[in-house]
Amino acid sequence: MQQDEVRVLLDNLERDIKRLRIEYNRFISNAPDVNIEFSERRVVDLIKLLHKIHFKKYVFKFRFENLMARYNVLRINFYRMAGIREKNKEKVRELMAGSTPDRLNEKPADSLPKHASKPVSPEDKNALRLTSPNNQEGELEEFYGRYVEMKTIYEGMVSLSYEDFVQRVSTRLEKAKNSGKGKGLECKLVEEDGRVKIKSKVVKK
Repeated sequence: MQQDEVRVLLDNLERDIKRLRIEYNRFISNAPDVNIEFSERRVVDLIKLLHKIHFKKYVFKFRFENLMARYNVLRINFYRMAGIREKNKEKVRELMAGSTPDRLNEKPADSLPKHASKPVSPEDKNALRLTSPNNQEGELEEFYGRYVEMKTIYEGMVSLSYEDFVQRVSTRLEKAKNSGKGKGLECKLVEEDGRVKIKSKVVKK
């Protein structure tokens, strides 16, 4: 197979993964006429085809592996969120509170001062340090997936699409950089009075 054809297949896979993400988001948002099965089949068929190809260019192989990782994370997050939506909210909160080792050592919210804030760490799933959106698509998708998960638990629905979320944080980050006020954006998921919000602040480093 010619390398130009490989590039076209990779472009198609990236496009179809983005379309699948839209279908996932529409399903979570209870949109009508969602066709997840068709969108998933397109992605899976392309992946099977690309698996049979010998990549002569490392850049193509690297891109394929990245797209595969993106698809896997997207699919795992969606089916976890879809399952959560069908369960009792209180039971899910209890399950999540004790499901991961890093949460076992986490202090209860009531034990922290009202105005206390913790710096973003790589282990904090509810936080994201954003410096270059174009190079952090995987992190953005994972953070948004966590937002949808929490939003579903507390409120039962999601109104902010992935595209709108990326546009908002990217615009704010660009303004901060252009004005010289900071080089990054610290995004944090917080729960206030039963509602989940994305709060962000400009950071200089």
